Amino acid sequence: MEEAQQEKLLILNRKTLTKGLLVGIIAYVGAMVFAFVFFLTMLFQKYQLFLLAANLSHQDFVSILKELDPKQFSQIKTTVLILGVDETENRPNFPQLTDSILLTQIDPTKNTITLLSLPRDLWSSPYQTKINALLEYGKIRYPEQPTKFPQEVIEEITNTNINYSLIISLDQLAEIIDLVGGVNVNVQEGFVDEMYPRDDVDITVEKDPEKLYETVEFKPGLQTMDGKTALKYIRSRHSSDLNAGNDLARSQRQQQVIQALIKNLSEPKKYWHQPQLAGFLLQFYQLNFNQYLPLKDILSIAVNFASDLDGLTLAPLSLNVYPDDNEGLIEHPKNLTPYQNQWVYIIRDEAALKEFVQQNFK
Repeated sequence: MEEAQQEKLLILNRKTLTKGLLVGIIAYVGAMVFAFVFFLTMLFQKYQLFLLAANLSHQDFVSILKELDPKQFSQIKTTVLILGVDETENRPNFPQLTDSILLTQIDPTKNTITLLSLPRDLWSSPYQTKINALLEYGKIRYPEQPTKFPQEVIEEITNTNINYSLIISLDQLAEIIDLVGGVNVNVQEGFVDEMYPRDDVDITVEKDPEKLYETVEFKPGLQTMDGKTALKYIRSRHSSDLNAGNDLARSQRQQQVIQALIKNLSEPKKYWHQPQLAGFLLQFYQLNFNQYLPLKDILSIAVNFASDLDGLTLAPLSLNVYPDDNEGLIEHPKNLTPYQNQWVYIIRDEAALKEFVQQNFK
């Protein structure tokens, strides 16, 4: 009697265990299916936000992806000449001088981006002009492609083959900085500029210095800058501190902001949480820079860095000045008569400068 009851209980326990396992498996599978569906739904919503911000259809985006060719750029170095122009509404009909000149080499084989700032006041002897005027002369020499002339001259100076040249206005740079939520810049040395030109005053009409200029100050330390603040940081060219109030210090500040922006742009988590940001940036690039460096090329280059964005190395370079540096590659001449009485830097040794560029860009 007892044996029969025990056997009956055993059978019931087995049935209960089997049902429990079955219910558990069903619940687990159901949870996995729900999670998968939820993930796909969330992914689809993010994708739709991206497309909406980029002003693209699904077919348009697929067409862009089909044009990508990462292998074409995976084993080569791409050199880009970035010409930063300062266009302000209060300076109508002024020549479009290049405010910053940045020679950039992108090397996916070493996961490195090298940035070389060339002083805007660097003198070109063959063309008897500062290099910041080359773009303006390029409009006359090559009206359909004005960047071709500065590219040719910079290639001669540095003995470097430049693959692309693009123009970016400082206002466009500020807009990108605001799009990504600002940049983190570590101000090494603070400075005060009491002669920062205001951008809301027409200089062709107003002559009062108190209305033409404002005072800007930057204190040492890490700070987040929005577009407007970053522009003041890189535009400023005056200071009671001679180390901060010169063109080379200004170039270094420009490099700082560019590096901070690249670092900000290379954070993949940002685009997962803000897919519309990726869309806005894509549309902004198509509207402003696609004519210089095609979208399919810059995206193909970027794909080669995607696997190790945390390991991306930014290598800033500058041309040191003699006699502050005994081996300086450029100097400020005492006699300015041969240079149309303009404040300039000249190349001390052309061969040495070319060797310096080759060593860092090879």
